[in-house]
Amino acid sequence: MLNHPLQLTTVQGFLKAGLPWLRRIKAIVRRRLSYICTTLPGRITLGVAIALMAISMMIPIPGANNLPTSNRHFCNCL
Repeated sequence: MLNHPLQLTTVQGFLKAGLPWLRRIKAIVRRRLSYICTTLPGRITLGVAIALMAISMMIPIPGANNLPTSNRHFCNCL
């Protein structure tokens, strides 16, 4: 990429084609639930939710977190 610089007309073409799409997306997308991220109780709630999800992912579930090669050892015994 460094050895092959882009032509100005190529970049302008990409921008000309992409900007209408970005404007459409920007018209649809808006900020949601901003009070959760800006207030202290909201941030605490978010932190607790993330911590609970992380802890639930660490809980060992029998038969769910086996390595794919662990079944190979059982086949060699037969």
